[in-house]
Amino acid sequence: MNVLWLHSHLLYSNGGTRFIFETALRLRKKHKVTVVVEKADEKWIAKFAEIGIKVETLSRYSSNSLIYWLLFPIFLIKEKRQLAKLISNQDVVIASMFPLNYLASMFSKPVIYFCFEPFAFFYDKTLLASLSFFKRTGCLLLSKVYQSFDKKGVAYSSRVMTINQSVADWIKKIYGCKPDKITYLGVDTDFFRRRDIPKPKKWKTNLLLLHCTDYTPLKGTEYLLHALLIIKKKYPQVKLIISETVTDKRVRARYLEQAKNLSIAENVEFLGNLPYQNLPDYYSFSDIVCFAADPETIGTTASLTVLEAMACETPVVRSIGCNEEVIHGKSGFLADPKKPDEYAKMIIRLLENKSRRLQMGREGRNEVLKNYRWDKVADAFLDELDFIDNQMSRKKGK
Repeated sequence: MNVLWLHSHLLYSNGGTRFIFETALRLRKKHKVTVVVEKADEKWIAKFAEIGIKVETLSRYSSNSLIYWLLFPIFLIKEKRQLAKLISNQDVVIASMFPLNYLASMFSKPVIYFCFEPFAFFYDKTLLASLSFFKRTGCLLLSKVYQSFDKKGVAYSSRVMTINQSVADWIKKIYGCKPDKITYLGVDTDFFRRRDIPKPKKWKTNLLLLHCTDYTPLKGTEYLLHALLIIKKKYPQVKLIISETVTDKRVRARYLEQAKNLSIAENVEFLGNLPYQNLPDYYSFSDIVCFAADPETIGTTASLTVLEAMACETPVVRSIGCNEEVIHGKSGFLADPKKPDEYAKMIIRLLENKSRRLQMGREGRNEVLKNYRWDKVADAFLDELDFIDNQMSRKKGK
């Protein structure tokens, strides 16, 4: 089959970009796959080309741009015209983000809607509350006008897929439908595995907590700083090292100022954007990985950082909001980061027991090997493509 995968952008090393790359790599063994996005980084276009997949771009802008939203109706019209030329020779479309799911509904092709999460800027009240007045007002206006477009895209889809049961619950709540298939996220367990690497000399005497942020309030970095204050009282040598997926110097400076006000500045270090190839090293020499996202947001429902850390046999203290990735008390702990005493208590329980950390790390990798491999993700897509292929064959037979 000729498969066209529609997505908003291919810009970052993780998230949707990594998911599409790893899944498409495996789908192309059986089907011809073309990826169409509004915007893509040249490095990612080259990476897809290396595995025999062409990436088509529709614009210089995407949903991460203010210009895009200010001129949204114009972009919709323009992109519909471009897609009309690209979609005619396709058998099936996979759409994985608004507004691409809506655009896919405009053509007479079977559509698989893969929902990483319902479009947060329309539905996530916690996210909206964290925005400035100007941004929040803009999102509310866009939601009022275009929320029905998003729901139409979902309703039109032949099949709906998602990444875990937590997102499936959100889909049921927002769109009123039950997903046909849950894939879970995938991890390259050959790449993400424990490496026998010592802590860097500057952190040799520290107990290391690794945290990843994009500097939005939803990632819970601020919650983690308050928990760190409690942890420091028992373990003065604790160090929170923070990597970033998106750079925001203004917010980083604010967090540093907050750390100074809490008298924990010497216990916090920002690492910048870590090279992808170095991630297993950082997971391996860290004592604990901390995922502290706000449990009331849609974005809490899945985390590749959590699963990659588990694959490297590093225990995780994860925000509540998803109870599928970390099995509480077995492969890590679940805690509410909005309650710093509770979150800090889970970290302290791990810091005071190295053998427990090692045991939880082993259990975490076993869990990833069992449920979170890219081959398993691809198999779920192949099943859905076979289902649609059989439907199309029956229609032709009639």
